[in-house]
Amino acid sequence: MSYGSERSHLQSTRTNITWSAKGLDSFGCSRTNHKISGPMYLDISALLLFLFGRGTMAMVIRAELFQPGLQIVQPEFFNQMTTCTALFMVFGR
Repeated sequence: MSYGSERSHLQSTRTNITWSAKGLDSFGCSRTNHKISGPMYLDISALLLFLFGRGTMAMVIRAELFQPGLQIVQPEFFNQMTTCTALFMVFGR
């Protein structure tokens, strides 16, 4: 195959590409329909709160266990956080 025929083959295949919606528009992020964007924002905020809450609890547990005898939080609160973190790890996403 010569260079000229290879180039014409590439040009012919390039023109047959069909473009589809990509990016944030395919998720409905550029639309102003409140029935779509409202629940989407609630889902995203709940997910971020869930992830940051888990991370904060894990860091407090690690800080508490960093050195023996170090008391950062009350023992009852530490037990509650450990239980919540374990439940998130078992039943969470």
